[in-house]
Order: sequence, then C-alpha cells, then structure tokens
Amino acid sequence: ERGLSEAIMRAIEKKGYVQATPVQAGAIPYFMEWKDVIAKAPTGTGKTFAFGIPMVEHIDPECADVQGLVLAPTRELAVQIQEELRDLCEFKEGVRTVCLYGGAPIDRQINTLKKKPQIVVATPGRLMDHMKRRTVRLDKVQTVVLDEADRMLDMGFVRDVTRILDQLKHRRNLGMFSATISREVMDISWVYQRDPVEITVRPVEESKPDITQYRIDLDGREAKLDTIAALITHGEYERAIAFCNTKNMTDRLAGLLKMRGISCEAIHGDIQQRIREKTPGDLRRPGLPAAGGGSHGLLHGRGAGDRRGRRLLRGDCGRRDHRRLQRVPGPAWHGTDDRPGGRPGAGHPEHHPGPGHHLVGGLFPPGAGGGHEGQERDVRRGHALPGGG
Repeated sequence: ERGLSEAIMRAIEKKGYVQATPVQAGAIPYFMEWKDVIAKAPTGTGKTFAFGIPMVEHIDPECADVQGLVLAPTRELAVQIQEELRDLCEFKEGVRTVCLYGGAPIDRQINTLKKKPQIVVATPGRLMDHMKRRTVRLDKVQTVVLDEADRMLDMGFVRDVTRILDQLKHRRNLGMFSATISREVMDISWVYQRDPVEITVRPVEESKPDITQYRIDLDGREAKLDTIAALITHGEYERAIAFCNTKNMTDRLAGLLKMRGISCEAIHGDIQQRIREKTPGDLRRPGLPAAGGGSHGLLHGRGAGDRRGRRLLRGDCGRRDHRRLQRVPGPAWHGTDDRPGGRPGAGHPEHHPGPGHHLVGGLFPPGAGGGHEGQERDVRRGHALPGGG
C-alpha cells in the first residue's frame, strides 16, 4: 500500500507483521519522499521499522558507499537496531550493515568496514573514533537517523552528534525519534532539519500492554532480597529481569541469589562486552531464569525481547521512575496477542506516576494480589521504599 518493494514486503511478512503502527504509518511516507521527520513516540511502538524500511528502500546495492547512518545512545540499542535492519535487508541482495560501538575490538570493526557496508549503525563516540582514524567515510550519506535522541543528548553526546552531522554534506533527510522532546532535541532540529514533519503518537487506552504493576513495601534490604528470591522461586515464572539502581547493587543481588541456588547473571557497564551480548541470548533459552541489570544496562530488559518471562522486578526504586516505567517492555509487536503476527497494535502508552507513587512491575505470583491482567494495582504511601529504594 505504501509502494514498498517486493523484497521489503517479503521481509516484513517473514517477521509476521500484518499492520503498521501509528509511528510507522506516519513516518514511512515522508521518509520515502526524503523529508525530515521528528517523531515523539513511546518506546516499543515500532520506531526501528519506521525509519528502517525507507532507509533500506533507498539503498543502492550497486553503490559501495555508506548511504544510511543511524546513531544510538547505547551499544545494546545499536546492536538491536542493526539486527532489525539486517532482517529487512534479507531479501535485498547486496545491502550490508555494520554496527560500531565502544567496548568491542576496533580492529574487527575496521575489517567489517572494509567490506563496504551501505548502512552504519553506531554510538556517537565510537563513530567519532573511526572518523578520526579515517576508517569510515560518510560523505555520501543520504539518510541520517537519531534514535532515542532525548537519551543520547541527555547522556552528553551533543558535541559528538553535531560534529558528525556537520560532516554529512550530502545529507538529504534527517529523522529524529524520541520518547520525549527535550530542549536539546528541539535545538538539534532547529539547526539541522528543514521544515520537519512532526509526528506524535499519543498513548491510547486500547493500546496499553497487558502489564499489571504492583508495589511491595518492605523493611530493609534483607527483606527485599527474601521477597525477590521467593517470587522467582515460587512465582512459576520462566524468566525474570531485575533492575537495580547501581552496578554494585546489581552484583550484590546476583551473588546473593546464586547463594540461594537461583541461576542468574548480572548485566551492567563494567561487565565484559562479550558477556553483555551473551546474557540476553541466554535469557531466551532454558536454564537462566533471572538476570539483573543496573541503570546503565537498562536497555537490556527492552532489548532481550523475551515474551515468555513477562516478569520485570525492580530491586530498587530510584529518582527516575518515570523514565523506567515508560520503558517497561510489553507486547509491542504489531501482530496478535504478544507474538509477532498477531493483534494489530498501536503502540505503548507512556505512564507517569504521581508524587510518592512507586510501582514495581509484576511482583505478585499468578493469582495473588487480586489484580487482573491489564490493570494496575497501586499503593500510595507518600514515601519511597525503605532500605535504599
């Protein structure tokens, strides 16, 4: 219906998608016309395909130059985006992708760049390293996308992003995708975009994921540990992801759970990159029912994409609950139920709790607490959880 090629349609059908989400329906036509786009949409609404489909469509397989560039704030998100783009390229022969991020051997990335990929997905810092080494040329880039733009600029990449954009002399369009439109995002748009099309995906009731959120008030860290261990052991959950506020707490929680015979792994920024990449894959397979993520590994929960576990535990509640709740994973597939190829979905709603309102995702075992799927069970006490969270 949108003039997509047979190769792209085959890739979409293989993924099991039957209907475009609002951000895809809004952005794809304008990207196809080389227009600048700034889109505000909650995480999990299919933003990667919103820019990925037109980007792949515009790639000339006969040209060995880099033609598409995607910047992402974290290595995990960059890897996830490349995987999605690689799926889109499956039936379009001659289109190659590369993912550039820090923490991985740069020599391997240089060798991959020598194979002349047409699409580069990168974190700003590592891309700047390659530009300084002259191992990547971006003078023929036509489409540029800043994904999770608000988070990327909030993390201090403003200078790197502007330097990169300044080097793209033949850029035809710039897309910015963000869960929130911050002042920094608007500044970049004002300087680098030309009459951008603004797209906003508003949360709607019928698009809410079936996630029941609970809060449990506990006295002290020991009680918190006992509760988390009991939920994992007796909750009949195949998979679980627990978030903590600090790397130290993540390691501590993982160690204490292992002492209780619970198979788990910690994920955070100080863990070796090969382990960080391996653990989410292990989470999809039997034998690793729990994984812990610090604030720096927050996207691992999103990127793991496991639809069977359906339990996300917050070991700590911190000062940025609105951001973490907004990124709680759910059935974001544009298909039926919570699987690819099912119910047509409109995307995830943002949920911002009120003052003194802390929620912990899915903490009660099935049948406990009197809640129903798709409802929220809130406890308003006007204070944070004791014991450091």
